[in-house]
Amino acid sequence: MTLMAFLKAQQGLESLCLEQPFQPIHDTSSVPSISSSRDDEGLAQNAASSTEVFLPSEVIFNILSFIPRRASSQPTLHACSLVSRQWYAAAVLLLYERPHISGRNFKQFVATICPSVNAHVRKSELAILVKALDMGYLVHDGSRSLTARILGRLKGGLEEFVAPQASFAINCFAALAKCSRLRHLDLSLVSDSIALSDLFRVIKPLSQLSSLRFPRSSNYDRGFTTNSFSWPPNLESLHLAGGVSDNFLLNMHNPPRLSSLTIEHCPFAKPASIRTLLAKLAPQLTRLKVSYHIPLLPFNGLDNILLICPNLVYLSIAVDFITDHFFQVHNFPPMVHPLEMLELECSGNVGVAQKFGPNEIYIAVCGALGKLRRVRLSERLGWQDSKEFISDIKDLVDLLETKEYEDWTGQNTDENSEAEAMTEPAESKETVPGENLETPQTGINEIIKPLPVQKAGVWTFTNTQLSMHETAAGIRALSHSDMLFSDHAELRRATGTSSTHASTFSQIAAAYYRDLGHQKAAWAFFRR
Repeated sequence: MTLMAFLKAQQGLESLCLEQPFQPIHDTSSVPSISSSRDDEGLAQNAASSTEVFLPSEVIFNILSFIPRRASSQPTLHACSLVSRQWYAAAVLLLYERPHISGRNFKQFVATICPSVNAHVRKSELAILVKALDMGYLVHDGSRSLTARILGRLKGGLEEFVAPQASFAINCFAALAKCSRLRHLDLSLVSDSIALSDLFRVIKPLSQLSSLRFPRSSNYDRGFTTNSFSWPPNLESLHLAGGVSDNFLLNMHNPPRLSSLTIEHCPFAKPASIRTLLAKLAPQLTRLKVSYHIPLLPFNGLDNILLICPNLVYLSIAVDFITDHFFQVHNFPPMVHPLEMLELECSGNVGVAQKFGPNEIYIAVCGALGKLRRVRLSERLGWQDSKEFISDIKDLVDLLETKEYEDWTGQNTDENSEAEAMTEPAESKETVPGENLETPQTGINEIIKPLPVQKAGVWTFTNTQLSMHETAAGIRALSHSDMLFSDHAELRRATGTSSTHASTFSQIAAAYYRDLGHQKAAWAFFRR
């Protein structure tokens, strides 16, 4: 049978079905007349169910915004985009706003965003939707010219960019300088040697740049002077790494809005230049991180870091560069230091972990570090495995929890206990049945007032979590580690991990947090 004959026969069957109405097989004459009303009701329900309910695009977008932003959610967003054109318009915005790129889907992403010029395909309209591009998980995928072409297509709306390790070089700078909306630039993974003069030439037109991470392979030009460059006006976070010299650290101009500074992987930085830089930036610094990848710093080179920087709220420092004198009174400012979170890293070298213990932190919290509420410890310190330190850590946890409760209530627990002891108990009053009971308003407020999200405590982290890819996505992943849980045994049962391996806590806590679907109190890891 030919194709034309098949089509004619199909048309004939369709016309036949339309001309001859459907005849029921069974005889319905014996059916009672009362069923007619039920049939009418069924027809009305079918008619009502066939009516489509229109949802505004704003409602659909709001529904889809509750889908978690992670790699496993991309198939869900893709399935939502296949429902209808309206759902496609809402889902495609979230699907391409922050795509998760790996070696498996990189070719498909390139073919969609920037197809080859030889393919004679018009430019994709989806390129303008990409706001954050993280290529940090790509090693040997793509090429340097391809990275430059991707940046050229995404320059209209790109706000965050993490450069890949091998496929980024100086030929990408021209396209990168045209990303005028760029706010976060991470070059820490780049393996190609980059001169600082070329780097500052690129970031000069990026007026909205607020976060900059230097490449670890950057080299310092001898003919380069600090007067020949200027920082972006809105720079708030700076990550120094690579071959920065003493001349650069001593003579660099202060970014006017800088509040966060990280110094690591600086093999040529000397102690005097680092302390001079911190002293210049001290009035505006609130967050500071000094990692252990600085070989020229001595074992006590940063004992007075809190005295140099009196406005720090967050401090991450390697134990390699501090001793027990770090917690003594002469290294604190006269007033109570505003530090709220202390993070202690460790290189794992012999003798580093035995410099001090939890008792020094406990005494400091009772004194000059009265606002400290969170302490994060590297598992390389070994405090979680030491029977000598376990009881001291529990005491520190109790102190931090008590301090946070006092912050919330605005009262001192010791004063409250003394006041309750001195107060005579009220006389009990017999009530008559049916009598209206008046409840004090203070009691109602105490019952209704919700408890705060408690974040005080002590917990451990693995050094791989900090050395791995601390980009915009990495910082968001680390923020999940603040969601800790009070019952370590419950967490161990839920995740099937032993007490030894439970020190990789932020990954376990993040997974457990997603499984629970709600937020629990962030108490100590050591409360077993």
